[in-house]
Amino acid sequence: MKKLYLILSICLISACTKNVKLIDYKESAKPMTSQNYEVISESEGLSSSFKLLFFANLSGDEADITKAEEYAISREAADNLIGVSYYEETVYMLLGKVKAYYVKGTAVKYK
Repeated sequence: MKKLYLILSICLISACTKNVKLIDYKESAKPMTSQNYEVISESEGLSSSFKLLFFANLSGDEADITKAEEYAISREAADNLIGVSYYEETVYMLLGKVKAYYVKGTAVKYK
């Protein structure tokens, strides 16, 4: 019985693959309305979705890069992000797929 669990565990682990890639880099998330700003801190946002059996979306909304961007800005009560990197992560599992967008940058507030 222990061998069966071991074999199943190995099959489930080996059925998972992960792919993370940088998809874009921008000087600012939105057009800069002023060059007079205060740097708040580094900030990041995430938007993800899970599809069971690769077609039934169980997380509600689809992963959206704009939502990740807006979350990164709002979590620091900022006006914009500068030096922004956009990443896409896809994890394939035996029973489905997770897709996520990450946005990382420096949060700024206009003076």
